Amino acid sequence: GFQLVTVFSYDAASARLTRRAASGPAAARLKDVVSEINLSQPEAQGLLAEACRSGQPAISNDYASDPNTEGRRSAVPEHRVGSAAAFPLRAGEGVAGVLGMQHPEPNAFSEELNALLQHLAENISFALETFRREAARRKAKRGLRESEARFRSLTGMSSDLYWEQDAQYRFTQFSGASVALDEPGRARLIGKPRWDTHYFNMTEAAWDAHRAELDARRAFHDLELGRVNEAGEKIWVSVSGEPMFAADGSFAGYRG
Repeated sequence: GFQLVTVFSYDAASARLTRRAASGPAAARLKDVVSEINLSQPEAQGLLAEACRSGQPAISNDYASDPNTEGRRSAVPEHRVGSAAAFPLRAGEGVAGVLGMQHPEPNAFSEELNALLQHLAENISFALETFRREAARRKAKRGLRESEARFRSLTGMSSDLYWEQDAQYRFTQFSGASVALDEPGRARLIGKPRWDTHYFNMTEAAWDAHRAELDARRAFHDLELGRVNEAGEKIWVSVSGEPMFAADGSFAGYRG
């Protein structure tokens, strides 16, 4: 039977194949060997790389003398392989991974066996595509819920300026028209917490009380802040906000 069966996932952004599962008598001995393949490197050869790059099965029935397997043989000289094959796994329009198999005997991969293994690879690909679509559906559903929450927040606060902060209370975005904060002013605030800006009515004790509210993940309302603009005029704003939480329940920041 097969001495090693592996499943590699493929990340197109990094051009890397990463081993996700392995089975067979040689799996334990080779668990730390070739766990990742960087396809952006010219020296990344072998059947797994060929199947991923071409999108077609790569089969070697004489592994010991195949030039395409020389790099892999030299990496593990004590591991003897007679024949091997790699079948691309698809999801969507591209390759999502590779199914690899090694056999101790040469000429193990007959046309009949290759047809069966190709069918197996297609079944795995179908499952991967189903998982991909379900993940995309859940992501879209989360995005819709977040958009609805933002809309309810906007309409509930009746604000002329909408803002969001990350989990460290740093501003990440602004939207809406507001004469109290122009575009250059908004740009200066991105990446900074609210208390990095000087407000003449806020003492350190007042900021401590505000930060305690945030740390307790409580909504706040009508926080009045006074500052002096570039023209030397005193500007007053009233700020309200509520906590945001990610799909897993972890704290994601504030919006208001």
